[in-house]
Amino acid sequence: MDKKEILEIILNKPRRLEPDQERAVLSDKKYLRIVAGAGAGKTETMTRRIAYLLLYKDVEPKEIVAFTFTERAAQSIKDRIYKRISMIQGEEACNKLGEMYIGTIHAYCFKILQDHFGYGDYEVIDDNQEMAFLMRLGWSFGLGTGGKYSENCRNFIRSVNVVYDELLKRSEIRKKDEHFAGHLEEYERILLKEHRLLTFGLLTSLAVEKLEDNSKILSQVKYLIVDEYQDINRAQERLIHIIGNYASVFVVGDPRQCIYQWRGSNSKSFDSFLKIFPNSDSISIKENHRSTKLIVSLANKFASTFEKAKYDSLKSTRSEDGNVLLMGCNDDISEAGWIITQVNRLVKGKKMCRYSDIAILLRSVSTSAATFIDYCRSNNIPYLVGGKVGLFRRDEAQAIGRIFAWFADKFWVEDPYKWSERAENKELIDSAIDRWKSALRIKAAPSNLLSKLQDMKDAVLKNKYRSFTAIYYDLLVLLKFLDLDPEDRLHAAIMANLGRFNELITDYESSIRRGGNLPYWKKDLEGLCWYMNSYATGAYEEQPAEDLRGTDALQIMTIHQAKGLEWPVVFVPCLVNRRFPTSKSGEEQDWHVPKELFDYKRYQGDVEDERRLFYVAITRARDALTISRFTQMNGRVRSPSIFWDVLAVADP
Repeated sequence: MDKKEILEIILNKPRRLEPDQERAVLSDKKYLRIVAGAGAGKTETMTRRIAYLLLYKDVEPKEIVAFTFTERAAQSIKDRIYKRISMIQGEEACNKLGEMYIGTIHAYCFKILQDHFGYGDYEVIDDNQEMAFLMRLGWSFGLGTGGKYSENCRNFIRSVNVVYDELLKRSEIRKKDEHFAGHLEEYERILLKEHRLLTFGLLTSLAVEKLEDNSKILSQVKYLIVDEYQDINRAQERLIHIIGNYASVFVVGDPRQCIYQWRGSNSKSFDSFLKIFPNSDSISIKENHRSTKLIVSLANKFASTFEKAKYDSLKSTRSEDGNVLLMGCNDDISEAGWIITQVNRLVKGKKMCRYSDIAILLRSVSTSAATFIDYCRSNNIPYLVGGKVGLFRRDEAQAIGRIFAWFADKFWVEDPYKWSERAENKELIDSAIDRWKSALRIKAAPSNLLSKLQDMKDAVLKNKYRSFTAIYYDLLVLLKFLDLDPEDRLHAAIMANLGRFNELITDYESSIRRGGNLPYWKKDLEGLCWYMNSYATGAYEEQPAEDLRGTDALQIMTIHQAKGLEWPVVFVPCLVNRRFPTSKSGEEQDWHVPKELFDYKRYQGDVEDERRLFYVAITRARDALTISRFTQMNGRVRSPSIFWDVLAVADP
């Protein structure tokens, strides 16, 4: 197959690229910024760009690096490239593709540190593992003052990550706050020297620090491609700049969808790209292949209200008008009831779609999900819950958490914001069994369950177990976990979430065993109970929907979690004042790092950030979008969101 035929396939199959996409794929500009709106096919554009480099320009796979925001996105691009290369040149042509890096910036930085700077035997811990680790030693940093230990630990980690994300100079920190500077140095010593651990935040800043004087090790990279460029932070921007000294840089993103400012993302980087890289070019891809005309029109109307970013309006390539509905309800209960009725009508009544084709997107799961979950339970609708409190919105997680708290002779707090409402003693184990029965939708618990649990508790407290995993396994056996049917969609979700709970236990146990500490179950169980009550119940997500492939369940999740996903039918409820935009927008935060050293207000968010978040929500819908609000809650009048006023006068 000659080059002309190869190029024809790249540009036209499986569908012909839009003119702007084609310009992006074929561009010879060394530095190129692509503004790709929602549904514009940015993943396909990136994939074909890589195929063009490999097959038409004869670039070696090892000379290409592609950064994605998530591992899921990386896998999607890898799959598409392998299929395309195999289709055009056969299976053998794929043999060297493993030399090409496609993955997250964090993973790439870890690879650089391992391959070139002596970090081969280090372990990377995620956010939850870091919190469990800090809660073990944070007392020595004075974080136990004020009776808010877990909150102080969260603030400390957030402050440390600001140092990394913003590349703050240690000398400047020490001038402003010697106390925090000392604790930061000690924390890093414990992480790096005593335990050989790296955190997500430390990975990028450490790699940048090492590369500043050793950038030639990246000289073999000839082409860098970056997805979701609007969500990078300063440290990541610096890394990209270093690579760009040797490589062509191709970035893709949409500032209208910059929604992670609370963890360091800076939409200004998108605009500064054209200044950082001389003689760069910008291409805007305006065609939306995802949504019907009415949805795209509404999204454009809303985007026109943005104050800080104005970009070309989207144009739907679909011929259908689709459906957009603004729905007002009397109260939050009737709103949830009406939405669940519509879900049942679409799935069971009209049989127009599956449960998994529908999403309910919330500004906050913790404040808004409960009524929807209750209606799903009463209507026997399978559902999955996203957001940081998703796991503990499930009865199975509540049951297991309560049993472990009972083992420790401690209490259980269902709502991390309501410590006064807690269960303990006999009420605790009874409620645990009730939650287990509710999860499995059975009327009776396994025979003699309470006495068997008591025997197990005695064995645990007599130190007859060697690990939390062993305790957890025996507990699941007692609860008849092995009788669950993975082919049953209800049981499949339960099994996955119980696996997720095991991750929680492992996160905690790994933190307390570091340094060779042996089990002492009375103390260890008390620590686990504290970790769950003060942190984990508000930090662990339910097993992500993409990990439950084939599970037919209604998706209830936060808009942040929905980023990058899409559904035929989307509901965006609770558009009332203080819910969306959230009342926490712009709220003062406690920082250990001196605030004058960085733009701390950006991390607190503002109404413009909330606008972008709402824009992301409405652009997740393919065929039908319903936006709703209620007028009262608990007998009190609730005024509409400022976004509702914009939508009410829009004419989609």
